[in-house]
Amino acid sequence: MSRKPRLDDIDSAKGLAIFLVVLGHLVGGEFRTLPRGFDWYMAINHAIYRFHMPFFMFLSGLIFFYTYNPIRTLRDFGHYVVRKFWRFGPAYLLFGGLMIAGKVIGQRFLHVDSPPESFWRGFEGILLRPMTSHAASLWDIYALLVFQMLFPIALRFSRDRLEPLLVVGLVLHFVGSTPLLCLVGLEKGLLEKFHLWTGWLFVFFAPLLLLSGLFVPILLKAFVFPRIPSLDRITS
Repeated sequence: MSRKPRLDDIDSAKGLAIFLVVLGHLVGGEFRTLPRGFDWYMAINHAIYRFHMPFFMFLSGLIFFYTYNPIRTLRDFGHYVVRKFWRFGPAYLLFGGLMIAGKVIGQRFLHVDSPPESFWRGFEGILLRPMTSHAASLWDIYALLVFQMLFPIALRFSRDRLEPLLVVGLVLHFVGSTPLLCLVGLEKGLLEKFHLWTGWLFVFFAPLLLLSGLFVPILLKAFVFPRIPSLDRITS
């Protein structure tokens, strides 16, 4: 079966969504450490997250459904689940574990937002409570894995119709949620350590944080990960 053509406009939209992710995460900790005198950033962040996560999930769902092949047997579903886990799981666990380890070690030397009690308590959190864990910025990877595993089951119950699923999704939107099952930070910690995270200095350092958050991962993927096949595979 030939692969479907790549959607360049969707790639551009994903690039915009990634840019907004980095911009919205320059300041963490629910603004507890917002640089003094720069409430304008809070306004920008609030504006971004009025639409950003629905936009991101819409793009993810569109791409998923565009490439989705119907599953008709239990065996095919089993293969599908395993394939999806290996697509999302290793990267989520690796980078979540690195974030927790970085916070456990880093809190001895510099300011750290929401440090875990221990590495293993933090790791338990990313498995069971991704949205409130000490690596909560990765929750969307976890959510995408859960959505994609549940979607074939939901589609089966709806007899391949999307309308009932849209109704269910609308209802769930108004239902109370539960946290169960659901590099910029290092720079920020150093800036706070040396009292550079305040006043007019934020105007200078915020663009540096934004650029590093955008391009350091790209450089790692382009020049470092290809030398480590296992990392290159789970981040493709």
